[in-house]
Amino acid sequence: MNITGGTISGNKALWGAGIKVEGGTATISGNARITQNTAVDKSDGGDAGGGGVCAVGGTTNITGGTISGNTSNYGAGLGIWSSGVVNVKNTVITENKATGDGGGGISIAASTLTLDGVTISKNEAPYGSGIGIWGDGKVVMNGDTRITGNKVLTESGDELGGTVSVKGSKNNGSSFVMNSGSITDNTTDKAYGAGIVVNGSTKGATAEINGGTISGNTNAQGVSQGVYLYKGSVKN
Repeated sequence: MNITGGTISGNKALWGAGIKVEGGTATISGNARITQNTAVDKSDGGDAGGGGVCAVGGTTNITGGTISGNTSNYGAGLGIWSSGVVNVKNTVITENKATGDGGGGISIAASTLTLDGVTISKNEAPYGSGIGIWGDGKVVMNGDTRITGNKVLTESGDELGGTVSVKGSKNNGSSFVMNSGSITDNTTDKAYGAGIVVNGSTKGATAEINGGTISGNTNAQGVSQGVYLYKGSVKN
């Protein structure tokens, strides 16, 4: 599947309301717009995920374009499950909202996601307003990737929100590697986690800071917060 332009908008589904990738190779590039799609929960309470794009297998390459204004319980902009390969470069992920646990811009529960020159801005979620990392998920942040202006909601969850939320819950735990880029000017209505929160409550979680800038992230009291370690490890 090759999408180089156009608009995918106003769709509803349980998983991947805009685009769902289960196998093969999907390439999204150019000026493609994936906007205003909604992943809708089952009537029996089953959680919905991947409002804009849902990757559960195969290979997904997103180079350029905009993912905006999508909603779901998890991964409102981009939701990644299973062992698929996902690369995102020079893309804008903005104004998406996760209303359940988290991942306003991106949610990943398995596989490795590489970001390069991506802007993740103005997304909202109770956890991981910019990026929520669970299970065996790993995110590597390269280039001039910018995570800015995202907001952690108080609608649900505890006081550990996180613009980037790293939680371990399966085999090897979750991990976040920041090689460059910036995490700036994000906010939370909670007590902790305006920037990065590492909360390896079961199998562990890690954050590795090798470069880049983390600044201007503030909590409900206006206190600046960069990295908050609850359980797990932080390396720099």
